[in-house]
Amino acid sequence: MVSEKIIDDVIADLQGTCQTLEYALNYYDVDISELSQSDFWHIDNAIFLCDVCGWWCDSGDYSENAPEGVCSQCGEDDV
Repeated sequence: MVSEKIIDDVIADLQGTCQTLEYALNYYDVDISELSQSDFWHIDNAIFLCDVCGWWCDSGDYSENAPEGVCSQCGEDDV
């Protein structure tokens, strides 16, 4: 089981980057197979990987003018 603190640290490390989840987990010596559904849910509710730019964004930064999975900056570029 992966501690909530490590999941929170991974979220903080990923936000604003284009690193992979596996890369961030590796820093904490955690394999992605060790994550529970709850861990994935926690990550998904905090950040998302923009489908356009590939950067991890805060979950509140979804674009209102673009399809789901697109950050507000990329959504503005499409308008």
